[in-house]
Amino acid sequence: MVASHNWNRTTVYRNLLDLARVGLARRFDVGDHTWRFEAAGHAREHPHFVCNSCGDIECLEGVQLALADDRGPRALRGREVDVQVRGVCDRCM
Repeated sequence: MVASHNWNRTTVYRNLLDLARVGLARRFDVGDHTWRFEAAGHAREHPHFVCNSCGDIECLEGVQLALADDRGPRALRGREVDVQVRGVCDRCM
């Protein structure tokens, strides 16, 4: 038997936005105009792999973006960017 949850989507979304505002969640978009949320404490800022075939998203926690020097946009220096790697995942190959 599957449990039935009568969740109000608007309330859930507002709660997720509140969690992101206080730093407990992180909001990101992979280019499809759909916001996704992840717990802020599960890993430091990291890129995501997006499968071009099935749309699955995978955290790339072991990958970090590093600047060779202080040149580049201020957002990069402040780590206020989302990095996405796109390709075809192992399941779709």
